[in-house]
Amino acid sequence: MVNKIVQAMRETLIIENVLQTTVDQLHDILEVSRCCIFQPDCEEDSKVIIAYLNRSTEQHSDILGLSSDLFNYYQESLIKSHSVFMHEMGELPEALHQQAIADGVRSTMLMPLIYQNTYLGGICLQQCDQSRVWTEDEVAIVKTISDQCAIAIHQARLYEQAQREIAERERIEARLRHDAFHDALTGLPNRILFIDRLEHALQLAKRRYDKSSWANSHRFAVLFLDLDRFKVVNDSLGHGTGDQLLQKVAEHLQVSVRRGDTIARLGGDEFVILLEDLKSPSEAIDVTLRIHQQLKQPIVLGGQEIFITTSIGITLDSERYTSSDQMLRDADIAMYHAKRAGRAGYEIFDSSMHVVAVQQLHLESDLQRAIDRDEFRVHYQPIINLDSRQILGFEALIRWQHPDRGMIEPGEFIPVAEEAGLIADIDLWVMSQAVQQMQLWQQEFPELSHLKVSVNLSGIHFSNGELISRIDQVLQDTGISGSKLKIEITEGVLINNAEFAAQILEQLRDRGIQVCLDDFGTRYSSLNYLHRFPISCLKIDRTFITSLETDTYKREIVKAIVSLALNLQITVVAEGVESTSQLTFLQSIHCQLGQGYIFSPPLNRRSATELLRSNSLL
Repeated sequence: MVNKIVQAMRETLIIENVLQTTVDQLHDILEVSRCCIFQPDCEEDSKVIIAYLNRSTEQHSDILGLSSDLFNYYQESLIKSHSVFMHEMGELPEALHQQAIADGVRSTMLMPLIYQNTYLGGICLQQCDQSRVWTEDEVAIVKTISDQCAIAIHQARLYEQAQREIAERERIEARLRHDAFHDALTGLPNRILFIDRLEHALQLAKRRYDKSSWANSHRFAVLFLDLDRFKVVNDSLGHGTGDQLLQKVAEHLQVSVRRGDTIARLGGDEFVILLEDLKSPSEAIDVTLRIHQQLKQPIVLGGQEIFITTSIGITLDSERYTSSDQMLRDADIAMYHAKRAGRAGYEIFDSSMHVVAVQQLHLESDLQRAIDRDEFRVHYQPIINLDSRQILGFEALIRWQHPDRGMIEPGEFIPVAEEAGLIADIDLWVMSQAVQQMQLWQQEFPELSHLKVSVNLSGIHFSNGELISRIDQVLQDTGISGSKLKIEITEGVLINNAEFAAQILEQLRDRGIQVCLDDFGTRYSSLNYLHRFPISCLKIDRTFITSLETDTYKREIVKAIVSLALNLQITVVAEGVESTSQLTFLQSIHCQLGQGYIFSPPLNRRSATELLRSNSLL
């Protein structure tokens, strides 16, 4: 009899089927009215519920899951491995006895399910049609079956635990694999995964390369994206907002590309896109234009509207590429060309860009040593009172006397110095040289006490707290008053670091140092700056001055700038004055100061000194 039940149990490996078979077999073989297995409720251990019931029981589905006061009453005894036999239900407490009568139960056997001292529930046999005395054989059968059930439940739990552990380990491994190849912030592929896919694309192209046309081979392109002025967002709104912006940009990129294209974040605000299966190069440009169009929409973060653009470099696959690094390098070079061309644009790489990049790399390497080798020179261009023609000061302009290339103009090496992070040291070197020269002029020409020297400063100085202390040190070393020094900055400084810039400008004013807004009219030219910041001078950019004779529109702009500055009691300097007609016009609109080749080119210190010595009028 036992063997028959055990054999039926072993015909299935699913624990639910094993236990259901057990109650069905016991019900049939022992000819009881009801047979069930009860187990602790998984949600409430102190509560016991009917988990399995022989199928022939009426209202089978209604009874499953119910709790029984009888099981709860005897649970403490069952936990101690004590079986319960009730031949007559009158032995029960009154409330349980009345419940047994209501359920029609005449006799009951409760056999615990115990494995290695762990209570797993129990088996309940009930006789309803008559009182029943449970025989030793019947008890032995139920005990043997209960032991087998306990073993099966324990093994099932071990198996479930092992499966959970395996699933958790697989989940962790999958997470680790995902994290190893994806960016944590945006969820996009990272550099490692992108390089792998790009290498695969290169291998496919190498096998299928067809020189005759694009259409018949595996063609692809790489887009290298760098967000424009992303640092402004980080500095003004915080890195948390910057991270949210990167996530939003990633979402915009995903809706801009085609299905199957790979978008990756390399780090910071740099993204790359692999476009495969291109029919023509124009498809890469189409994706680029969609990205620009998508990013025109304002991104709202914390109630703040943010407008962000991106500069994009495009590299098309070619036989000359043998590695992913080469393609990424050239896409990066093209991106920087796009950024220099005015941002929010794109450039397709060509070989001449690489030549320029190599030259710039050599230039950067030479720049690193230029100060130590004393290769920089400071030239001084006079700033003239347009009415009296008196020299009121000089603008200090850097030149580079390269040992091999000769004199290099700042327009060529200053952008390289900015990208290489060298511009701050160069600016401060120029300032030190200029102030020292001013000290010498004061000693030689005490009658020219009105002379001032103007020094250009990059915006990088307005993102850290070292500028004021460095200026103080230069002034202290030379004994020069701050009133002899002018600082020239561009409007971008006031936009990118407004709060910090305001603090620094106030400290400059406290030292008597005047601040001149350079290149006025070429960028934002917000009138808000003129009353918000302590600006004492405006410099009209040379592009306006050189067009005075031919461009009526620019003449009116210059006239408006001068009129505005006069009303605000701000000094105006016209930069790049080269002809008599330009000078006459500027005098007619009461522009006070000017500089340009009509008066004097930038001069080395000796020539500038000779100019002061011979005559201070031009």
